[in-house]
Amino acid sequence: MTTVILTSFDYKMAMLLHFSVVTICFNACKVIDNTILSILSQDYKNIEYIIIDGGSTDGTVDKIKQYRDKIAYWVSEPDSGIYDAMNKGIKVANGDFILFMNAGDCLCTSHVLKDVAKDIVHIGINNAIYYGDCIHKLKYKTHHATAYSIDFIKRSMPFSHQSTFVPLKLAKKMPFNTYYKLAGDYDFFLKQYLRGTKYIHIRKPISIIELSEGATISNFKISQQEAYKIHLHYGFSRFRSYISYQECLFRFYISRIVKKILGYN
Repeated sequence: MTTVILTSFDYKMAMLLHFSVVTICFNACKVIDNTILSILSQDYKNIEYIIIDGGSTDGTVDKIKQYRDKIAYWVSEPDSGIYDAMNKGIKVANGDFILFMNAGDCLCTSHVLKDVAKDIVHIGINNAIYYGDCIHKLKYKTHHATAYSIDFIKRSMPFSHQSTFVPLKLAKKMPFNTYYKLAGDYDFFLKQYLRGTKYIHIRKPISIIELSEGATISNFKISQQEAYKIHLHYGFSRFRSYISYQECLFRFYISRIVKKILGYN
């Protein structure tokens, strides 16, 4: 991991960078506290925190209300799925970059956003998508998952959206496609790649992701079926898309078997 050293002027510029962090949730009473506190405990203060709740009935809203004086915007109302909720967050956000941190997921440390701000100012490209690594949290173990090279996106997601900073202007111009239920983030990032948007890998862990019960893990086959449709939509060959689909399923199930044998989940 590289430590970025800035001039005093660049450091001041980094501290002016404005992040919009969005948490979408639904009936997440047991885990929402950890997510909220990981955002509010950041030592970087130029943060706009937004929570989009899908009409929870389990006490999640009461949890959110405990922090409402520190939340820039929150709402609790029915939505039509993950990406509809994420688009609501995009619509009300005002930052320079937007980061989606799902309920149950956390930032790795209290200084992650400060470090990322310094990286962005040091690199000096404001219209790029910045992505980092993540920590996968299993039942009995954690695993540092290094993001792949961006070219891997032609096969599958090379990173997690919880570790990805998107220029807000770009997200507002092209929000998530709500046709997809589990692979809308893959559609979004692949579309940006094919349009020539620059991607920059920040080589450090950004988020801690709970893998035990996440929607994409629980419905992995469905998400990969959507990814297959996305490949075809963007003109990828049917044969190549099918091979990528089968490869992802194979890697996933082998990973599950190995983790079960080793007692990780």
